[in-house]
Formats: sequence, structure tokens, C-alpha cells
Amino acid sequence: MSLESIDFARADFGVSLPSDDCSWCNRSFGGVWYTADDARICARCAENARVAIHGGSPQVYWRSVAFGVMTAIMCAFAYYAFVHFAGGSWGVVACWGVGYFIGKMMKTGSHGIGGRRYQITASMLTYAAITVATGFVLFAAAHPPFWTYPLFLFLPVLFLISGKISLAALQLLFLFAGIRWAWTLTAGPKLQISGPFHSGSPAA
Repeated sequence: MSLESIDFARADFGVSLPSDDCSWCNRSFGGVWYTADDARICARCAENARVAIHGGSPQVYWRSVAFGVMTAIMCAFAYYAFVHFAGGSWGVVACWGVGYFIGKMMKTGSHGIGGRRYQITASMLTYAAITVATGFVLFAAAHPPFWTYPLFLFLPVLFLISGKISLAALQLLFLFAGIRWAWTLTAGPKLQISGPFHSGSPAA
């Protein structure tokens, strides 16, 4: 049973077909049907929808994570280059881009499936990409040793500890801008699945 057979973009949520055909896949539901919001769907589409609502299979999730990790690495380099040459005042715009592309590519990797674990993963990848790239922007000229790179993940905390409140606040603002995009784009579908119903019974 393929999770990728559901196309939420093409689903008809507002019209019930007069025939005994599924609103999503156009197959006959043979007298037994379900509802997804206002659409009548077959048992196969209902099962696939339930799986999608709960985040899909582990294989789908890890494929989405792979897309997200690759995108986060590319976004970190792109963020560094953009801010380094365009200036720090464009940082919030760059963060929007990082969150957008990570969220978009994770949703592409899952073929449209999302959910809470996708949102958390996308947010963590966005955080990592922005903080590491910011560390490169601030300290690249000092040529820090390789082993210090993971410390860039703690930049907001390090800024606070060192008394650089304004830098910490700015970093948190940038992170919020990017993470909000990633969180929004990887949200799961919001559907109410009901059934099964049988021909002649009301869908209630």
C-alpha cells in the first residue's frame, strides 16, 4: 500500500460525488465508504490518510530527514556566503530562506506527509544550520580549529554568558524567523476521517 498515492492538493473536500466513486482516487468503493471532512473516500484512501496523518512510515520519515540534512548543509553554506557578502542586516531574510528550504525539502522527501516529528526535526536542522553559519560569519577570520565548530551550536548561550545581550537577542530573532517557516511547512494534514459507512446509511 503506497503512502504516496494520496494527493491532498487534488482532493475534493467540498463535493460529494453522486456515483459510488472515491473522491480522491475515483475507484468504486463498493458500498463501503469513509469520509475525509466532506469527501467520500474508499477504504484504501482512508487507511493511507490515517497513516499520513500520523506521520507516515519510518521509511518515509527517514527519507524526509535525509532531504532535510542535505538541505541544511547547503543552506548553512549559502547563509554564510549571503550574509558575509550582503551584510548582517540581511540576516533575517537569510534565516527565512533557510527555514523555508529545509521545510520545503523535507515535505518533498516525504511526498507531502508531515506531522509533529517532522516539525521538530525541521526546527532542529534549521537551528543548527543558522547557528553554525553565524559562527562562521563571526569567527571565520580568526581561523578557529575544527574541533570548535560544534560549539557554534551554543552561540545564543555563549553570547548571554559573555554579556553580549544584544547579539543573543538578535540571534534568537533570526532563529525564530527561520524555525517558524520550517515548523509551518512541515505540519501534517488536518483531516477528520470517519467510517466505515455502508450504502443507505447516513455519514454522521
